[in-house]
Amino acid sequence: MKMVNDRDIVASVFSDGNEHPANYFYHRKLNDPQFQHILPGPTEAVTCFSPLTDNEFLVGGRNATAKAAIVKYDLRSYAATKFSTGTTQITCLEKNPHNNLQFFAGNTGSTTIKLWDVRNTDKPVAELQGHKSYPVSISATENQNSAYPHLVSIADQEEGYEPGLIWDFKNSAPVAKFTHSFGRPTIVRSLKNGTLALCADCEDDIETFDLTTGEQLDTLHGSDYATCLSELNNGDLITSAIAFVEFYKTKSKKIEDDDLEDIVATMVDAADELAEIFW
Repeated sequence: MKMVNDRDIVASVFSDGNEHPANYFYHRKLNDPQFQHILPGPTEAVTCFSPLTDNEFLVGGRNATAKAAIVKYDLRSYAATKFSTGTTQITCLEKNPHNNLQFFAGNTGSTTIKLWDVRNTDKPVAELQGHKSYPVSISATENQNSAYPHLVSIADQEEGYEPGLIWDFKNSAPVAKFTHSFGRPTIVRSLKNGTLALCADCEDDIETFDLTTGEQLDTLHGSDYATCLSELNNGDLITSAIAFVEFYKTKSKKIEDDDLEDIVATMVDAADELAEIFW
């Protein structure tokens, strides 16, 4: 699930109910609980999303010939532009907050994070090398003190433990590491308050770190393991688990606010509808 803007959400399900990867996804609106539009995925399986502009977003996946594919969609017309940036499954996408025509991508066939321009995907704009395994999550936030974004990433752990990396994007090199306690970290997010948050498969907790030094700051205790992790405009965190949504203040406190009930109800209703369709 990803929020494209403060009104629109795109989301997919893990499988079609028959243990097959789902090759379609959903467009939902926060201000209209009844709105739902189903869109075809780029390939045989949808693996990741990233907003690009206020009305455009990217969808990554894989297909039967193992070619990596990315599609750019426009929410106003659902027009689609398809391009390929590699030879295997796309694992993560992230827009460049300093340039809405560029995005970062990782795939299972490379340990390198690549920066692409949607106007020309024949050759990457930049390549970042530092991981020992392929990247599974990338996060970039605007850097007010530089022309280059704050960039963090985590890699697959199947070949052994590997810490997350904080990058000096200008020099295409990691400048710090953050040592997490997770066996299978799945999502990392750099946050506006100068920290980063990390969650993992089958883990209830969220760990936070300093975005400059990589020093661990805190552990947020959840009710179930998070399947997605996003930052709201006010700096708070929103996570979704298998059957519910949780909100966190950035200072380790869950939000207890009746005003959030409508948002939660909307997202839970969407999850219920998906369950009815697929199971």
